Amino acid sequence: MKKALLIVLAVSLFLSYTNPDKKLKKGAVLSLNHKKKHPLNDNVFGHFLEKCNWSGETGADVIWDDETGTIRKDVEVFIDSLEVPIVRFPGGTDIDYYQWTELIDNAYDRKDPERPHYDGRSDVVVSDNSLGIDEFLQLAERRKFEPLLVVNLGDAYFEKRSLKESAEYAAALVAYCNLSVEADAPEKYLKWAKLREKNGRKEPYNVTYFQIGNEVWFFDKKIDLGVLPIEDKVLDRYYNLVESYIDEMRGIDSSIKIIIEGNSVGLVKPAKEKLGDKFDMMAYHHYKPWGLGFAIDEAKDTIKEITPEALYYGMITVPDFNPTTGQSDFHSSGFKTLVENEVDIAVTEWNWNGWVTGPFRKAGLKDSKLAQAIGSTSMLHAMMRHSKYVKIGNQSMMAGNSWGINTIRIEKKTGKGRIFPTGLATGLYAKHHGNEFVESSLSNQEFYEQPYHGIGILNPEPKVAYLDVVVSESDQQFFIHVINRDYSSTRNIHLDAASFNVKDNFKHMEISGEVYAKKNPLDAVLTNTVNAKEFLEENRTLQVNPHSINVFVLDKN
Repeated sequence: MKKALLIVLAVSLFLSYTNPDKKLKKGAVLSLNHKKKHPLNDNVFGHFLEKCNWSGETGADVIWDDETGTIRKDVEVFIDSLEVPIVRFPGGTDIDYYQWTELIDNAYDRKDPERPHYDGRSDVVVSDNSLGIDEFLQLAERRKFEPLLVVNLGDAYFEKRSLKESAEYAAALVAYCNLSVEADAPEKYLKWAKLREKNGRKEPYNVTYFQIGNEVWFFDKKIDLGVLPIEDKVLDRYYNLVESYIDEMRGIDSSIKIIIEGNSVGLVKPAKEKLGDKFDMMAYHHYKPWGLGFAIDEAKDTIKEITPEALYYGMITVPDFNPTTGQSDFHSSGFKTLVENEVDIAVTEWNWNGWVTGPFRKAGLKDSKLAQAIGSTSMLHAMMRHSKYVKIGNQSMMAGNSWGINTIRIEKKTGKGRIFPTGLATGLYAKHHGNEFVESSLSNQEFYEQPYHGIGILNPEPKVAYLDVVVSESDQQFFIHVINRDYSSTRNIHLDAASFNVKDNFKHMEISGEVYAKKNPLDAVLTNTVNAKEFLEENRTLQVNPHSINVFVLDKN
């Protein structure tokens, strides 16, 4: 078999819902609380298309075809297949170290009309910036997703430019994207709309979402993630910068939605005090579990070898877990602070991000693309549970050729593209979800313990549910989103009759397959199936295979 992740798509019709060949556990009972609902935004299932990065990841440029001077055709097909609702561009880590004008032709702030190259803060990867603002926004129009553009705040914070000039640069991007060439606007902004026309696009792009800066805790230890409280003079300076940007950008287009930094806990509460309703969302980032090299047991002894099954359970036990229900959740101080302050959240970077390394790798343990997908879906479940506040999610990173978190992977040697399972799972949920989250509960649930410290940055979790369930609904349908974390056993979910008044026929989508490949992790065979099925009993039961990601679509009576 070729060294490529093999995903098998199967479609079948009206299968009975039993599988006697699988080891079957007793069923949990799923009930709904119809009085507790809140909107579930399509944009929770978005992606992040990041330009080349300091570590050697080529990033977004891999989707560009140098021969045709366009986006690769197969990439556009991949994007369609994922039904991507929103994409963040162009950074990311590097956004505060270059100007957006480097991504357009004929920019007024340089002599050469050609776009300069960018080396991603290293000499490892160099981008010629062929994939720029216009190319990205036109891709968004063709593929019908919302663009989210990030502007440089670092210039103002580090005083590389004056605050006035820095804010005007950000507003110039809004003008380039959204200002009409016939607008009654100051020439310093109207000229950017005219430049857009010169570059081949007269009509505005009408971009809705803009983010100011990225991961500003890297700027200064005084505004680091856990600093609380942040000194008043530091807050005053920081929010003066942000407010100047907002005012200048909204002066061009008052309808834009603005996202500001929210990862640093000390910035959250003061944001409302300093800015009031001038911003729309605060950004939050979440990556786990990082390097998987060893474990630490309860006796604080270092363990350099565990079973593949134990490693699997470590990989999928993310991000955090409700101590009562065992369902996935976010317990970081950053996320909790945002929720406690009732701030709308844009999770502008997130993914299952980890790799087997060190002693574990020497002991023969391997990465698992399926476990990564189950872990990333567990994070999605946590976001969906908090969709009262979580309005946007951008899974990192939408395209690349070296990082394990790519959604669309373009291989360096062959140039061939494919979709990694983490992105496949997000695409499954993007295609199949309702517009409202409905609170649910599982009785007769079973649990396992993840006992180790040190598997990446994970902590022990004493109570993790084998079945993780989120329910969403539309006017006509229920969508039951299920992870079966069980390594080896099929499990049943019995639907509470009082909660689900549904028809006999339903649809079942599943991602499953080999947990570990025999050799290369990318050789693992995964299945992506779509089955039309029928309940055969009054006691309506859903069956979920081991180590699987599932969506059941049930039509309401």
